[in-house]
Parts: sequence; C-alpha cells; structure tokens
Amino acid sequence: MKAPLDHVGFLGPAIDALVQDFTALGFRILGPAPLEAVDADGRARPLGQSSAHIMFEDSYIELTAVTQAGPDHHLAPWLAKPPGIRLLLLQTDQARDTAARLAASGVPVTAVAGATRRLTYGNRGPVAFSWFALEGSPLPGTLAAFVQHHDRAAVFAPEVRTHPNTVTGITALYHRPRPLPAWLAGPAGVELIEDRHAAPGKPFLTGLGLAATDLDRCQAVMAANGVAVEREDDTLRVAAEQAGGAWLRIGAEPGAAR
Repeated sequence: MKAPLDHVGFLGPAIDALVQDFTALGFRILGPAPLEAVDADGRARPLGQSSAHIMFEDSYIELTAVTQAGPDHHLAPWLAKPPGIRLLLLQTDQARDTAARLAASGVPVTAVAGATRRLTYGNRGPVAFSWFALEGSPLPGTLAAFVQHHDRAAVFAPEVRTHPNTVTGITALYHRPRPLPAWLAGPAGVELIEDRHAAPGKPFLTGLGLAATDLDRCQAVMAANGVAVEREDDTLRVAAEQAGGAWLRIGAEPGAAR
C-alpha cells in the first residue's frame, strides 16, 4: 500500500511554546484551535487537545498539545516524553475501506473515529475528518494513522499556503534506522531517509526535509528572529532544540533562488 503523506504532528507540553518556535522559523501559523471528537450519535465532545497548523499545497505540519489528558487519550503514551514529531498520518479517500484492507492483510488497526475542528481562516466553519490508527506501536514513540478529510478544499485553501520563510512543502522524512512496515512504502513525493545519527530514545521521525523557493530569504527571516541556522551550499539546517524537537533540513526547489 502506497499512500500520500497527509501531515506530521509535533507534540509538546504547551501549544504556545510550539507556536512561538515555528513562528520564529518563519512559518504562517493558523490557530491554535481546540479539537473535538465526534461520537457515534454525531455529537461533538472536547478532546482536551489544541492544535495549530502550518499548511502546504497537499500536506501540513500540526503543532499540538494536550490540555486535559485521560488514560484513554490517543496521545497519552507520549505526553511525558520530550517534544518531537509524535504523529505521522497518511492520506486516504475512504478511511473505512483502507482500515478494512489493512486489517484483512493482517495489520491491526483501531476503529475509525470521527473528529472536527473549526478553521481560523476561509469560511471559519467546522471541518470534519475520519481517522484510524495502526495498533501495536509499529513506529516507536509515534502515533501512526490514516486520515480522510471530508472538507479537503477548505482545509487546504490556497491563501494559507505561503510562508515568510518561502517554504513550500515537506520533501523528506528522516527516521531512526529500522525495517519499515509495508503500509509505509514511501509516501508519494516524500523520501524516507534513515537518520544514522539518531540518538537512542528519540521518536521514529527525527527530522524533516523541506523545500523553499528562496534560501537567502529563508535564512534571513530565521536569523532576524534569533534562530541559529547552519548553511552549506544550497542547504539550511536548524537544530531540533529550535524546531519543536526535530531537526530541519531545508533545500532549494529546482530553479529557486539561492
């Protein structure tokens, strides 16, 4: 099974700290806004979780924190862990069908759940999505899941995809060395690259590869905000301590300004 990347999620103890970090990195931050679960009867209930979003053309970065954690919260196993990328979600157009196919192939999955959040842009209305997780922690320290957006056009509105740092999207996921499950065959358009320098105990995903249209501007925006940036030829690198717990490698898009 080969599915596109939908988003990665940074989990930290406080949403304001994550927003501050990624604002300094030069991203346009949407939110934060509370997330709600949708019960079987269609009623929404608070999840005790708040998220902000950094949107690209067909994927995004989620910044999230849990404010009211119970033992049954889907992020409970990682709330006491250091900040980092704790969520990896792939796209599906039919959550129930995808879950059924995975289960039939011997991959244990949770029941499909519904959730909603209110947009802070566009029509500012609620958007709904369905998702399910892979059971058994197949990716260490990370919630691995599939998500179906029921209001995809509203979520990925063109007017919120541009950023002061000129970053346009996720190009690579750096991960701890380990055999990859078949369902993570390589998200379309995104490389999976082993991070052979990953420290023990880190989440499965240790870093992100990103593309920018203007590396000089990207570096200048970050430097103006006090972010230390290493540059080597056509690559910028930001340490994990300044980027929510995962390092960033930013390269120039083909034909982009350098």
